[in-house]
Amino acid sequence: MLGEGAELRCQVQVGVAVQWSRGGLMLGATPTRAHPRYRLVGDPAKGEHHLRIRPVTLEDDDVFTCQAGEGSESRASRPAQLSVLVPPSRPQLELLEGAELPLVGGAEVQVRCHAHDARPAPNLELRLGEEPLPDVSSRVFEGSHPKLSSSEATARLTPGPSHHGLLLLCSASNAAGAAPAPAGLRLHIAVPPSAPSIEGLPPLVRAGEELQLLCLSRGGRPAPSLHWDKDGLPLAGAWSEDEGGVARTRLVFRPAPEDDGATLRCRSVTSLPGGGASASVKLRVTYGPSELTLLGSGAVPEGGDGRSELTLLGSGAVPEGGDGPSELTLLGSGAVPEGGEALLSCTSAPSNPPVRLRWWLGGAELSPSSQGGTPGGGAYSNLTLRGRGRDHGAPLVCEAETPGVGTRSVTVTLSVSHPPQALWVEAPPPNATFRVGEGLRLLCHARGGHPAPKLTWSKDGRPLAEAPPQSRSGHVTSRALQVTATPSDNGAAYRCEAPPTRQGAPPTRSDPVRLRVLFPAQSVSISVSPREPRPGHALTVTCRAGPAHPAPELTWIRPGHAP
Repeated sequence: MLGEGAELRCQVQVGVAVQWSRGGLMLGATPTRAHPRYRLVGDPAKGEHHLRIRPVTLEDDDVFTCQAGEGSESRASRPAQLSVLVPPSRPQLELLEGAELPLVGGAEVQVRCHAHDARPAPNLELRLGEEPLPDVSSRVFEGSHPKLSSSEATARLTPGPSHHGLLLLCSASNAAGAAPAPAGLRLHIAVPPSAPSIEGLPPLVRAGEELQLLCLSRGGRPAPSLHWDKDGLPLAGAWSEDEGGVARTRLVFRPAPEDDGATLRCRSVTSLPGGGASASVKLRVTYGPSELTLLGSGAVPEGGDGRSELTLLGSGAVPEGGDGPSELTLLGSGAVPEGGEALLSCTSAPSNPPVRLRWWLGGAELSPSSQGGTPGGGAYSNLTLRGRGRDHGAPLVCEAETPGVGTRSVTVTLSVSHPPQALWVEAPPPNATFRVGEGLRLLCHARGGHPAPKLTWSKDGRPLAEAPPQSRSGHVTSRALQVTATPSDNGAAYRCEAPPTRQGAPPTRSDPVRLRVLFPAQSVSISVSPREPRPGHALTVTCRAGPAHPAPELTWIRPGHAP
């Protein structure tokens, strides 16, 4: 086993010289000098010349022989193959082709598991719950060392509702025996909702009377968002989900005579395939005569329901009808960093009666930070919005409700900037060594984040500008760094980081990657003390070597003498 000890035994006739060889190369009568991990053990008086290796490294995976005697009379033992076993690293499990949780039921996804740097090659097993996955394809490729192997297993999975909550596991093992902990992924399966239905519509609807309609959508994980519109123009309505897995929204509506023949629609909004279904009803509104005439001497004053035109400054839709505000304005960009705040203001032009301004985000009502009236009968409402990653892309609505008349609204789409969910670096193993001038590649990955993070590299805290441009695949942003090893890289800390998405927040940083660079002494000098020696006096000669890794071994050589 890598890192443990091994002992090769050799016993010959007492008094016969013995040497060990590895891979056909003699190790010498005293192998410890050139190979500190090698040591001869046993009792020479009994002819025992055993070779003990501790700790075992990949370098020792070779053929060893014991040779007795010298010259033409030497004899060698049968070759002994020392096989070094290395357990695999902890496996890594991932979803491919841009798939992410929650998974859509019925949609095929591809999963991949890989484990690295083992001897022999790792055996991978993919299981869903207690059952192994069928039709798993595997391949073996070279690891970070020519004597190490890595394995990869890929399988296709079509999740269904029954798979929700099951654990997808990948385990790695080989003959080394010390299996690492398996990698696991808890499945969350999304289920499309049923088409919505509308309840509560009477056969005849009277103008001015309150109408309450209920829209229901059963099932669905996650629950859909339900929205009302009249003839294609949005209406207000909050949605919720009860314990029975039913999403619902209630519409309270007072039809006017001109609403006869209008179509009310309830639309289901979900990101799952098959979303966007709707249900609709057509109104039949009954109302009395618009004018009465009295013949006689009585005076009949004229009357009527005045109308005014509404103009929206923004992206909101404008429903017809009512003596509402002539202008509704929403100030603010709708952009906010995650954890930060954005200030928005909604104002209404004068109306009769005064409007009530309300805020909605994704169907849920928000509380304003301040509100009130303006001179002339208008209104304002201010909102302090805190950025949350889950609200990215949701509609933010300012709704102006004129009691007894109707509602107007204006909408912006929220853009919530947030840092990546994970950031890591693909790098050589921590025990890998490099020589000066040798090249290597570091690869930084960031998953998620909005907008896409701008990845940068640094060495010992100093930014590096020579990295190639970053790339993006699906939800993962990557940037590579090519490094040519120099003495200054020994022990240097390379990091990858993504900038913060809001002021004052810390950047997202990877763990440091520290390199081990081998290089000889940069200089060697000899000094003599005293500088002008005299015959018969003591003389001190000092040898100094410059920086090197590992530390150099200094040897004195006197001309005409052995070292």
